Amino acid sequence: MKLVFALVMVYTFIPATGQESSGTGISLLRQCNAAVVTNPQSTYTNGLEMGVCIGLIRGVMDTMQLWEEGRRQGMTEKIDLHGCIPSEVTPRQAVLVVLKYLNAHPEELHKMDTMLINSALRNAFPCKAE
Repeated sequence: MKLVFALVMVYTFIPATGQESSGTGISLLRQCNAAVVTNPQSTYTNGLEMGVCIGLIRGVMDTMQLWEEGRRQGMTEKIDLHGCIPSEVTPRQAVLVVLKYLNAHPEELHKMDTMLINSALRNAFPCKAE
């Protein structure tokens, strides 16, 4: 019986062949959809996916803002990864921006999730020419 339980536990955490890879736009789309759906019967998995989406977006936003501040102070050269995200942008708004981008660009869903977040935020909040 212990062997059966152990096998069930092992196979529960091994992704099935054919499932989308984590870390891509496909998984990000699912995770961020979970973040905007308000459902009183949400599952633990939905909560985890919501947290992953918001955490990834928040991390990319913070990194973009740090790069932009460093560029302004002359500590980094202007690179194509920075953005000018207004401080008033909420995490929920950023999730909606990313979802809009993902839905508009299904041909890019195979790309890395953090790069897609960066592209979505740069598109929505471009820096003005100085």
